Amino acid sequence: MNAPRSLREVIGERVRDLREAAGKRQEDISRTARSMGLAWSRSKIAALERGEKALSGEELLLLPMLLQWSLDRPVSMSDLFDADGDLQLTSHVRVTARDAPRLLEYDALGNDIVIRPTEQAAQLPGGDPLIWPRIRGRCRELGINGPPAGFAEVLRDSGEAEVRAAYRFKEAPHVFAAISAHLWGRTLTAERDARVRAKEPGDVWDEATANRIYALRGRVTRQLDQEVRVFIANGNAAMRRRLGLDGEE
Repeated sequence: MNAPRSLREVIGERVRDLREAAGKRQEDISRTARSMGLAWSRSKIAALERGEKALSGEELLLLPMLLQWSLDRPVSMSDLFDADGDLQLTSHVRVTARDAPRLLEYDALGNDIVIRPTEQAAQLPGGDPLIWPRIRGRCRELGINGPPAGFAEVLRDSGEAEVRAAYRFKEAPHVFAAISAHLWGRTLTAERDARVRAKEPGDVWDEATANRIYALRGRVTRQLDQEVRVFIANGNAAMRRRLGLDGEE
């Protein structure tokens, strides 16, 4: 995974990319900024694009409109964060760059936005304090009454395979991370690879062995899926019993 970047680095890169794609100069943006009451010289635009200029809240909110007027093309807040990798928000929290604009609507969010704990947050008791409160209710329904051992590490190490698996089971990625930590103490991918290595400890030397390992990975993945499916079904059944809904369709 690439190292996370700061807000100013991500936005600076995107401003430069958008400006160059539109064939405009830094002076064009500077002129529009001054017309909007921002004291942005060409050198300040250059500093912005190098990731050296911090933006105030007001400047960030104005930036999409400023660029739209400067570049003669639609520019949204999402365009400013259309970058790969993570955005470092604090020493304890980072978020995928493309999810960042949605934090402005946090009260309206579901649990699908992926916030990753940093190394510092992984050392906190129970992992990152911002994440667990959002999923506590669903985890309790499943019988997970507190952050499982290794929860922060599982969150940190989760990748595309884990996100896809979460959606496959119709659970939020953070809830799926809690399930993985509860069941195996590590991510789905790490558990799969460990079980495959236990059955095929040697290196791959020929095509036949590679094909055998490929098939084994598929079988192990299906086995892990079934373990998760049973765990979720048992949790849902227990919740229905607690609510007295056993006999209802």
